[in-house]
Amino acid sequence: MVHTSNFLRSLSKKWTRHVVLSGVVASMVLTGMQPTQSVSPAMAAPQLILGSGNVDSDKPRRPFMLETGMGETFGDQDLLGKFTLIYFGYTFCPDVCPTSMMTMTDILNQLGDDAKVITPIFISVDPDRDTLAILRDYANAFHPKIIGMTGPKVMVDAAVDAYNARYKFIPSEDGDPMGYSVDHTASIAFVGPNGRIVTRFGHGKPLDEILFEIKATLSQHQKLVKILKEKAK
Repeated sequence: MVHTSNFLRSLSKKWTRHVVLSGVVASMVLTGMQPTQSVSPAMAAPQLILGSGNVDSDKPRRPFMLETGMGETFGDQDLLGKFTLIYFGYTFCPDVCPTSMMTMTDILNQLGDDAKVITPIFISVDPDRDTLAILRDYANAFHPKIIGMTGPKVMVDAAVDAYNARYKFIPSEDGDPMGYSVDHTASIAFVGPNGRIVTRFGHGKPLDEILFEIKATLSQHQKLVKILKEKAK
């Protein structure tokens, strides 16, 4: 179980800076802007490549902070400037989660060098059973680059809400309080460097179609970054 008090103490300094900056950035993202002093080509370009095609383009980015299997804090600010694959699930999931995690593994393996610019994340919605050690081993079993993380329910819910995911606990039929299952969003969110969802890869979507969409997005992003750099000279 993730202990809320220990978790909050471990992130206190980072959280203070995080909350202030998250509020500023979230309000500016709502209007399609980024803080002038922190805009880089890598962060500015997504405003061009996502635009109205972004599946949650009208939704402000919401702050959250979790803890990784390595005991490090990780929040929405850590995603800015990066492409990210995010999957919500739990390690006790019998079939859907392992299949989706294998899909994420295949994506990383098939992307080759392009995988270097993508951060793959597995967020557990079941912190009572998924300890940090379990999450670390579970994520590493699929791919060493995948970061497993979770946190107190309030923080997990903030992350779930931020990426339009859902989950619901289903009590065990035999009354075992720890034998419950969890219904949850089964798609993988592909998030752009501005922290918003570019698209979702539904459960069972063919790998070649996923790779095509990711590579096309990365290629367009690289071209726009190049243009911005040239204009900045």
